[in-house]
Amino acid sequence: MSARQRITLTLPTEVLVAVRAESQGNVSRFIASVLSSHFDKIRHEQLRQRLVAGYLAEAESDLSLSEEFHHSDQEMVERYLTE
Repeated sequence: MSARQRITLTLPTEVLVAVRAESQGNVSRFIASVLSSHFDKIRHEQLRQRLVAGYLAEAESDLSLSEEFHHSDQEMVERYLTE
């Protein structure tokens, strides 16, 4: 981890009890780990959404290209897979 800064958190008692129980004595490291995981999930979901949007934006073009070369694909299947 890079540079660290001290902060103060106010947590509900039941959350603090759970954090202390799960942290194995290092609350700061536990909270940093939980937050890192949370942000990793957010970045992963944002990437997934961008990929889906890109695939959808290119779908018509990709289908057209696929149809354009269908005869070549079929020729290769017939030549190499039907023997």
